[in-house]
Amino acid sequence: MPESVADLAKLVKLAKRIAELVKTPRSIVRQLFDTVVMERKLEAPNSFLHAVLLGQIRLSRTGNSELNPAKDGDALALALLALGGRQEMAGLLSSAIALGLFDRAGEANPAGRRDLVWRKIISILGHRTRTVTRPDVIVRAVPHGGVVGRAQTVIDMGGTWTNPEALHPAIVLAMRRICRIRAVRADSTVSVGSGLLIGPAAVLTNWHIVDGVPEKLPSPNLLAIQFQISRSGHPNGQAPYHFTAAEWLIAHQPMGNLLPSQPIFVGADGETRPWWEDAAMQAAWAQTLGSSLDFAIIRLKEPLGLERGYYDLTQTPGYGNLGILAFSLIGSCHAFHYPGSQDLSFSSGSFEYAATSSPNRIFHKANTTPGSSGGLLLDSNGQPVALHHAGYDTNGQGSDTIPNVGGGMAINGAIPLATIYTALSEDEKEKVKAPGKMFLVNGSLVDRRPVFGRQSLIDKVDAVAKGDLKRFLQIMVLDGLPAKPGKTFTVDILRTLLPPPKDVFVVLTPDKIKESGVETAELILKEAVPGIETAFEDASNTTEAAFFADHLIEEFSAQLKARLPGKRLWLVIDELDVKDIPDTSGRTFLDILYSKLSEIPELRIVLIGLKSVLASVPTAQLELCPLGPDEFRDLANIVERWLDQKGLGNKGIHPQVGMLLAKFMTSAAGGTPTLEELSNFVRKHLDGPLDDFLGRV
Repeated sequence: MPESVADLAKLVKLAKRIAELVKTPRSIVRQLFDTVVMERKLEAPNSFLHAVLLGQIRLSRTGNSELNPAKDGDALALALLALGGRQEMAGLLSSAIALGLFDRAGEANPAGRRDLVWRKIISILGHRTRTVTRPDVIVRAVPHGGVVGRAQTVIDMGGTWTNPEALHPAIVLAMRRICRIRAVRADSTVSVGSGLLIGPAAVLTNWHIVDGVPEKLPSPNLLAIQFQISRSGHPNGQAPYHFTAAEWLIAHQPMGNLLPSQPIFVGADGETRPWWEDAAMQAAWAQTLGSSLDFAIIRLKEPLGLERGYYDLTQTPGYGNLGILAFSLIGSCHAFHYPGSQDLSFSSGSFEYAATSSPNRIFHKANTTPGSSGGLLLDSNGQPVALHHAGYDTNGQGSDTIPNVGGGMAINGAIPLATIYTALSEDEKEKVKAPGKMFLVNGSLVDRRPVFGRQSLIDKVDAVAKGDLKRFLQIMVLDGLPAKPGKTFTVDILRTLLPPPKDVFVVLTPDKIKESGVETAELILKEAVPGIETAFEDASNTTEAAFFADHLIEEFSAQLKARLPGKRLWLVIDELDVKDIPDTSGRTFLDILYSKLSEIPELRIVLIGLKSVLASVPTAQLELCPLGPDEFRDLANIVERWLDQKGLGNKGIHPQVGMLLAKFMTSAAGGTPTLEELSNFVRKHLDGPLDDFLGRV
């Protein structure tokens, strides 16, 4: 495709403006240019003269003849045009500055001029070059010819060094906690951004990503989240989608003004500068923001943060004392985000203007693109500091990225995490901390026995405990189960998930059910409240079934409410795959109790072991939990999830280490152990080492 005349004219204008900054004689320019070309091993152009010639040829193809190679400045402009575009120009100029191209004779502090010149060049080129920033010489050798050679070079005078020991675990944690967000607004437009886990089931992102999404979702697909979209996390590139609660919004604040009314000013040196370099302009703009922190906290359907870990915003720099926030905004920063259609990535830059930044906006120079909004900024110590928010420029525009428009200057903006959390109400903070669903702390029972898998059971128990509709849980045993599948272990899981005093358990087996329905009702109450005396009247002048339905169930419910005020009774009947309940009056009472369950809000019933659904159980109230061989396949994956629940992921260890440990555990426990054997192996051999490593809690 032929080169655009208009595009080339813009490059000519930029090249001429840069050439005007050079006061060095043409002979030195030529020598320095040749040195850089040689060091960068360019095939074309291979010298200054070659570059001038190629620049003329490029101009002539569009009929442009405004540059005269006989003039020193025009010759340099032609040489720069020969390099290609802005990126290539910046690459060569960054090296030429270090060699002294823009130095002045007798200058006491050339480093200061080089820094100023580089700032002018990146401003001319549009600031968002991907090249390294201005170099300076640390160790120099000056040959007789006067050309400066380099041994070691600082590429960015404003850059810093980062301790990999601090950053490495931070990278691994970010891989687990940073997500991509896809939002479909009410007008059907799609927005894509990044976010981070800040609670068991809470994700923080920018409001402008989800603004326009219905607050009560008609379809879960309108707000979808993916974690760890990376080659190491999901080799096939298909990370699973996770969805939010139907009423997904915990808290938010609007975006606010991206730009002040006056985006530029003229400094004391006569140079045009952007508004963010002036403390007074910064402060005036910050005052216009008010309660506009551009954040949204999303409630997830699943407590993914319990496995992946999450950032506790009460531990972020500045929380409780925003005055000390500036101390974390010195040096390098690292942005973790999903830029464009790319995998999870991080880009590094530096915090800027920390001394004058307000608590509600800070500035940074880490590269971002559309999709980066809602990403996480870490400081040089790997600590979470801010939520990337938008790009600011001097062209009257602001966006979620930095546009290279008209050569304007630009910088990135972010919002301190401490400021966001401080802005939340106490109720909103509690919602952030809430898991939203039941879970086993550290993946274990109260006696520290590990619980592997059984997530489906935990979800079903959660639904039945809420009792909005489901009040009856049946653990159905399917064919093909391994020996000791852990069905009776269900009772221990129930007791851990539903601790006293709120929840009370009565656990019976078929052989304990009384022949008399009245005695069965009395047995249940006596087991629930040991030591009480209770008695129900026997049936008279009516059939037994009618008596149970019309009188005994009502009296049983009244006694339950009186004996256990404010509590919830779980009637668990276990071992139903071993023995049936005898066909007696006691069984009749239970069948009628099942059918009347909706009339007793304080009661939940759990049947363990049946292979079919009882006719007396109302289908609408039944939560069925099949226990089959699929529950026990891929034990390594089950163990890996348990290690995450245990807290291994919060130690900043790469996920592949967890996979290796999971495979070792299942192999050492017997290759294909039952869950009970695996649990015994872990308690015997790994409890101590895991406690030492993760900390006993």
